[in-house]
Amino acid sequence: MATLFENSVSHPIIRTKIGKPRLTSDLVPRPRLIERLNRGLDRKLTLVSAPAGFGKTTLVLSWLEACQRPSVWLSLDENDNDLATFLTYFIAVVRTRFPQACENTNGLFEANQLPPLDYVAASLINDIIDIEEPFIMAFDDYHHIRNENIQELMTRLIKAQPEQLHIVLTSRADPPLPLAWLRANHMMTEVRASDLRFSEREAELFLQRAVERGIDPVTAASLCQLTEGWIVGLRLAALSMQKGTNPEVILGGFRGDTSDFITDYLVSEVLKKQSTDMREFLLQTSILNRFNADLSDAVCYRSSTEADGSQESDREVLSTLRLISEVNNANLFLIPLGEEQGWYRYHQLFQEMLRNRLNSEYSRNQVETLHCRASHWFADHGYLDEAIGHALSANDINLAVNLVEEQSQNLLNLFDRNVLERWLSILPEEVVWMRPKLQITRAWILYRQFNITVLESVLDRIEHLIDIGKCSNDEKKVVGSHVQALRCATEYLLNANYPKVLNLSEKALRQLPESDRGARSVAFGFRAFSYQALGDRKLAIRELEQIIADLSPHSPAKSQAYLSLALLHLSAGNLNRMAQVTKQMFSFAAENMEVNAMPVANYTSGFLYYEWDDLDVAEVYFQRVFDARYRTNFMGGMGGALGLIRINQL
Repeated sequence: MATLFENSVSHPIIRTKIGKPRLTSDLVPRPRLIERLNRGLDRKLTLVSAPAGFGKTTLVLSWLEACQRPSVWLSLDENDNDLATFLTYFIAVVRTRFPQACENTNGLFEANQLPPLDYVAASLINDIIDIEEPFIMAFDDYHHIRNENIQELMTRLIKAQPEQLHIVLTSRADPPLPLAWLRANHMMTEVRASDLRFSEREAELFLQRAVERGIDPVTAASLCQLTEGWIVGLRLAALSMQKGTNPEVILGGFRGDTSDFITDYLVSEVLKKQSTDMREFLLQTSILNRFNADLSDAVCYRSSTEADGSQESDREVLSTLRLISEVNNANLFLIPLGEEQGWYRYHQLFQEMLRNRLNSEYSRNQVETLHCRASHWFADHGYLDEAIGHALSANDINLAVNLVEEQSQNLLNLFDRNVLERWLSILPEEVVWMRPKLQITRAWILYRQFNITVLESVLDRIEHLIDIGKCSNDEKKVVGSHVQALRCATEYLLNANYPKVLNLSEKALRQLPESDRGARSVAFGFRAFSYQALGDRKLAIRELEQIIADLSPHSPAKSQAYLSLALLHLSAGNLNRMAQVTKQMFSFAAENMEVNAMPVANYTSGFLYYEWDDLDVAEVYFQRVFDARYRTNFMGGMGGALGLIRINQL
């Protein structure tokens, strides 16, 4: 019998987000702005805030390249609007420069859920304090961040910011951070659109480099005045001049309404002057926030006949490598990404215009097909966030749901429930509500969070879905066995119905495959607890010893089995046997990376020394458990607190 979730793909960090993009060859030195940024290094924050196309990213990159202080870089996007995701990338970025940094904060991900925000912020601040070398941390495109918890985290970080950290934000709009307080206390350097606009001299120098031929200073000055020093506007003019357009014609094209200019000029003077192959490549790859040759080749239509829905042409497949090279050589707003060779993205404004044109020229079905291809490529290469995002953009809900269902058990086993919760939240709730496998994923998350009351209602929902035929025969057996295993927990903890737990566990263990260790351990564990509650301590001990003997060394169930076994011996007054189990537990904890092992060993040690009336030692062990409350499950932290309360009551 197959397990509930058969496939597994890792959930990797997207490395192109945590490396600095490479600067283009037509960079114009801006010493007046670089000097301003240098003068602000002794302040907490540098904010570069301006609309799209003003060169925010380029300015900061050129400054960091010349700056003597070490720096790290994070490119933000819509997928980062989740506290756990943001923290994951924050830590990953810091570790590109300081590999051992942020150990305490990173350990918070091992618990069932993130601790309160004030605790997370304090942990992060303390971790940064431990970094002795001053460094700069740049967040590019911070305007994507709308999550209130992230804004609060950044606010707390800025207000208690260690001296060795300098934060840089680039954003299209001012973020909801304590800017007025920073400004009033002279703790922030600001660079605005008015500062970023090219002067006439800078515009002339830029056009000279971009066009690679002489340009009349008067024409350069006119272009600078008409574009108001807007860098993207000047780049568009340069692209047209590269194609041989007379500067006077360009000057005429710039006059008029600014919004009309952006769309009309970009499409007419840049896009229409590309070859057919190049034009199609630009439009079709505009759906991608990052791409390389292999991804582009997988996404793009091979011919115009395929785009029309007919059979693929026999003509030679276009060389995406050649097209990417041509785009790069033509300075078509292509940005090389970090240290990842071969990865690129378009300038966001250029990408937006390309997408608008794509949606006007291609049918909805054709655009959705592009997204569907992208989804399959990202899934095949282990990038599940992007795979799910493109599946939803393709309006292929089944594809998105299947991706989540296939990865759920793998992520639960890895204690990566934050990602699962985020995925469930972006899927349409009406779809999640009707999918038994998604509901069972939600049920396991609730169990790990010890939210037993809500868990019971979710299990009721799953059984209803099974009854109305929302499962295939194979799914019905597997989903049903998971429900039975989880029902063991609800019946034991909520209803104290021990005979029913024994019946449910027998059914679950009969159907669950040996490889489904997590569900089997729950059924085994609560069966053992029920035997104990019914007075059969010997049978309970045998059950727990079987869990320890049968499960893999890294199984989280072993920690629970050790704990239960130790407490059984405690209730029988067999302290010597309890001491032996506790010693085995410490050995297990030292040899394995399972998150709950060491807190459990400290917990049982606390009770052991409490019974031996050595309260000072018992308090040390209980305090260790309590101190690790945000790095273990809910019950561990509560047990440590209760142990300390017992001692303090004496």
